[in-house]
Amino acid sequence: PDVTAFDLALSSAERSLEAGELDKAFGLVMRALERDSKAPRAWDLRARWAAAAGERDEEVYARHKELRLMEVQKAPAAAVKAKREALLALDPVAK
Repeated sequence: PDVTAFDLALSSAERSLEAGELDKAFGLVMRALERDSKAPRAWDLRARWAAAAGERDEEVYARHKELRLMEVQKAPAAAVKAKREALLALDPVAK
């Protein structure tokens, strides 16, 4: 399969996040989202960046967005359920 600019931005963001380079990771996550704003993988990474950066509101927002996209895109039920439960743990008022 061809590697897209989206895939490259996401994998670079993942590496930057793992290395603790939060500013660089954020820029790369945003670049990935500019290329595909409906990709749950990108929203997952944005949420993980937010958790690492201590940005709780941003983390909750990204997790809500990720869950909605997974539901709309008909992700496997078990994956959606797991994400919903994780979101409820993070944001108890989420429905």
